[in-house]
Amino acid sequence: MPFPVPTFPRRVALVLLTLSASSVQAGEIYSWKDANGRTHYSDVKPELAPVKKIPTPPPASAGRSAAGESAATKPVENDDPETAFRKRREAAIAADAKADKERQQAALAKENCDAMTAQLTALRSGERMARYNSAGEKEVIDDGTRAAEITRLERNVAASCK
Repeated sequence: MPFPVPTFPRRVALVLLTLSASSVQAGEIYSWKDANGRTHYSDVKPELAPVKKIPTPPPASAGRSAAGESAATKPVENDDPETAFRKRREAAIAADAKADKERQQAALAKENCDAMTAQLTALRSGERMARYNSAGEKEVIDDGTRAAEITRLERNVAASCK
């Protein structure tokens, strides 16, 4: 019966690997081209080739940034294609919903404008008109009421029908 491999050495190796990766990030990065024209990147400066030093970002433990936020509190962007696709799809759905709502509001505004314009035209025609009061009785509109309604509708049409 074989012995189980202890997980302790694996954990130690993982911690050491993580620490070594962060120390590489904190160092300087060099770029150079070899004799075949290939570009190389390394944290070790080559002796024979002319190199360019690549600026590296400060390590995450450098403290607070100028804005007062630590690197740990900034949101991390996920480069996962599936997540990016979902975000684009949600944005497209939201944009379609917004455009549909704007179309509905424009259609309602046009309908209201057409109704007010038709009422204004009918009032200006001079023909005899009547309406029902709150008691349900029919009242004939006199000239004073007609002029007041025409003035009110002209203001509403000017404000609403642009």
